[in-house]
Amino acid sequence: MRKLPGVTDTLVTIGGGQQQIVNLASIYVKLTPIEERNTSQIDLMLRVRSEILARYQKSFPDQLRTSLNAVAAISGGGFATRTYSLLSADLISTS
Repeated sequence: MRKLPGVTDTLVTIGGGQQQIVNLASIYVKLTPIEERNTSQIDLMLRVRSEILARYQKSFPDQLRTSLNAVAAISGGGFATRTYSLLSADLISTS
């Protein structure tokens, strides 16, 4: 994801949240301001779904549940615009 146009930063968390689920990972992706990029946020999301998430789903069809979601506008953790989730019963064996 870091190589996609408009992506400036990524942050991976594993086992975060109130329940601290150890096989749940999230990736925060920071984008450049819309006026500084040629690709819309929706187009980037579609590209991640078709190129990145699809590849992992194909490699591990019965082991992963993935989702691509917008971060809630009101939350306790900053001003993120997108988060990506990669879920598996065993993240070690799928890496």
